Amino acid sequence: MKQFHLTIILYGLATLAGFAQQQMTDYEAVQNLIVSERLYRVSHRNAELAQCYAEDAQIHTSWQQGGVSSFVGQAPKEAQAASTLANVNRCNPPLILFSKTMRGRALVEYPSTTTRGVMVNGVEAVLTSYMRLIYRVEKRADEWKITAMTSVNEYDELASAIPGQDLKIEAKDIEGLRPSYRWLAYTRRNAGGTVNNDELGTDRPDDLNSFYEQEYQWLNAKYMVTTKDIELRNGESGMMLRGTLYLPVTGRLGDWSFSGLGPNDQTTNSPNDQTTNSPNDQTTNSPNDQTTNSPNDQFPLIVAAHELGSDSQRPWWVNYAQHWAAEGYAVLTFDFAGGGNRSRSEGKTTDMSVLTEVGDLETMLSEARTWDFVDQSRIVLIGGSQGGGVATVVAARHPGEIAALVLLYPAFHLPDNLHKLYPDLKNLPETDGRNGMITIGRKYILDMYDYDYDRDIRAYDGPVLIVHGDNDKTVPIAGSERAVGVFSNARLHTIKGAGHVFLTEPQQAEFLEQADAFLGKFIKR
Repeated sequence: MKQFHLTIILYGLATLAGFAQQQMTDYEAVQNLIVSERLYRVSHRNAELAQCYAEDAQIHTSWQQGGVSSFVGQAPKEAQAASTLANVNRCNPPLILFSKTMRGRALVEYPSTTTRGVMVNGVEAVLTSYMRLIYRVEKRADEWKITAMTSVNEYDELASAIPGQDLKIEAKDIEGLRPSYRWLAYTRRNAGGTVNNDELGTDRPDDLNSFYEQEYQWLNAKYMVTTKDIELRNGESGMMLRGTLYLPVTGRLGDWSFSGLGPNDQTTNSPNDQTTNSPNDQTTNSPNDQTTNSPNDQFPLIVAAHELGSDSQRPWWVNYAQHWAAEGYAVLTFDFAGGGNRSRSEGKTTDMSVLTEVGDLETMLSEARTWDFVDQSRIVLIGGSQGGGVATVVAARHPGEIAALVLLYPAFHLPDNLHKLYPDLKNLPETDGRNGMITIGRKYILDMYDYDYDRDIRAYDGPVLIVHGDNDKTVPIAGSERAVGVFSNARLHTIKGAGHVFLTEPQQAEFLEQADAFLGKFIKR
């Protein structure tokens, strides 16, 4: 990969990168953090760049969406074969808004213009992109860190580096591309890459307004969020399950207190916070180890079940968990044993089935019933795709213990699908990777081949919200339309144009709006 001289021009900023944070006001410290992040990014100072972000930060740009490792030191492959021109990033002064309800929380909007050299049909060209970078910033352990960064596209331009040269672009070449990042999408595609056509942009004001509303809700939320790593062994399978507990923490201005946590748990745990258990202990990190709650500190609990081949660290699950925790819910996410290739939990995908995942979820619920900060009358299961089926089975088995169900694109069609894929059980393969996500084993097929989901659906009489996209090719919405008539107390909300998994901010915002209204009606009080 070619190395280029990168420059950054900062307008109207008196604070220099590297100035000690303890010598600054909070405003100066946040400003310095954001300026430093841009400087380190364009100059490839990756170690210093990583220090600007919290470990659990989520970053969403035109070419990636995920944690810090997906961004720091990374770039789209097609963008690496650039011209000899230097990349230049110009940033205007940031707008910094501090929370009115939370100490140690700020939202930053940073106007940015990036000029980069690109090759277009054999001609050297200059692509100029005008963007807003939106940062969530939190003060953790007395140090400001970026916890999220999202890019918003405003407008872009493409011109030949030498005036008068023909870039050989026809109108049909840019047909259907969004005006807010048309030339970015074109140059990426022309170089062999892709850009999502549903990125945030000023040409879709409704989507942008929904995003900003979500950001302002976060800024002035009632709670800050702390996380604890959870490890718990499934006594039946012997597999170690790993997940994350998101807990609300009160931190109002003038009254800094921590509800439901010991003094050492204000942020994610340090190695010294973890306990070392004997092999016979089922849990290696139980929240009750350092919890001294009063009855007033109890929260409703949401337990999330992820999709087939997925895991609880996917950006949408992290986004949902942080959102609900900030609203006053304890949220437990975890990885099913063998549930995906990136699972933190033990187990092989070829040993996994819906019913083994039911056992995993029951194991987590059993542990959660021992947590004194959980209101046991307000436990909610939320499941996506196959996880929606798992959540439904568990709710049917424990109807008096589950206050409500939220199902995202639930895969109730699985038994019918298995009959189509494997018409003859006598000739089942030992393993099968045709689903394109993970390799499953015979157990997966046999456990669900003749399973009756309707029995579980009828058995659960609590409130149910189903949210499904009408463009879902993986799990057609017809299954949810049928299920809502079999449940005794269910409602279906359709997200127009959404496929399987809600990947864009507007789709996630629409889901959260529906889920929040549902939870507010049946759970929160």
